[in-house]
Amino acid sequence: FRREARSSCFKASEIAFLLALAYGLSWIFIFPSIYTTSERVTDLYFMANYYSGVTLPPPDHWFAGHSFDFYYAFQHYAAALMGRLFGWQIGFAYNIAFALLMALGLTLAWEFTTRFVASRLHRGMLILALALGGTGVSPFIQLFVSPGSDTPMSTLANDQMWASARFIGTYDLRANTELGRKLFPPLTAATKPSPDFEARDLPLENFGYQYFVGDYHPPLGGFLLLFLALALIAHLEQKRPDEALHARFAHGLLALTLPVTLITNAWIAPLMAVLLCTWAGWRHYRKAPPDWGAIIAGGALGLLLIYPFLTSFAYHVISTPIRLVRAMDRTPIAQFLLLLWPLLTLFGLALSAKRQ
Repeated sequence: FRREARSSCFKASEIAFLLALAYGLSWIFIFPSIYTTSERVTDLYFMANYYSGVTLPPPDHWFAGHSFDFYYAFQHYAAALMGRLFGWQIGFAYNIAFALLMALGLTLAWEFTTRFVASRLHRGMLILALALGGTGVSPFIQLFVSPGSDTPMSTLANDQMWASARFIGTYDLRANTELGRKLFPPLTAATKPSPDFEARDLPLENFGYQYFVGDYHPPLGGFLLLFLALALIAHLEQKRPDEALHARFAHGLLALTLPVTLITNAWIAPLMAVLLCTWAGWRHYRKAPPDWGAIIAGGALGLLLIYPFLTSFAYHVISTPIRLVRAMDRTPIAQFLLLLWPLLTLFGLALSAKRQ
């Protein structure tokens, strides 16, 4: 890859990475403490189990006498390994790993956009939207939930950030304006599907929200692997005849993302499989099938590398069926549209204005 490393495109990507890293480090510099809110301490405990460098699986620091073989701890292992290699204290390694993982994700998003968007201004807009943007409900929170007159600004900002991600099932129940009560009437004994019904919480924890929460949690690794898969697909869709070796490498790495997702953010592994299979099916439909040899090799290598983890984890799994949810568990249509209208708009634009 020496030729690519000398190219202006590569240098631009490195600049994008440094800017993204600086943005993440600014958050960490302002808020360095690993608070007990959300999952910060849990993630630190995950890292601590690996920090001694003993043979895996390590002893569990929380449940003494047991081994630590939790099912989504791969990115925590990676952060602990980085901290041990550089001799960092665990809290410092936690914060650096957070900023680094987020920066790698943003840089891959930049790499993806450079394949399709010519204007740097438009590319910058896309990356800013990813790093800073909220959900469809973000601009309208105050129309539905009116804070008290004595609410401190810091409390209000914190509350509205949480509301952007966790509106359905939490903040829609707090609607206290006329419009809010009209759109999201409070539950009563007469309107509940069952006497013991509680509203289902449906969080939508987008990329920018991760900076605010500050958790070194599986969504970070999930975003990174998703953006890596998308960037590889973009590369393969625009490959040149002289890039055959690079294309084989990209196919293998693309397949490798699936088993790594399984041990990093297991909940999205089925969706990642759908993404990769859909792309492979699309290539077949276009009479340009993917390099199955490289894909099988990459996937097999990934499964081989995580096999010890899978055999250990298999002893602790529970039978969780996949089935359609009941009507009472489905997302209310009004909240669904309010939260996802930007995404639905983009779907419509993609169908009607394909070139743009």
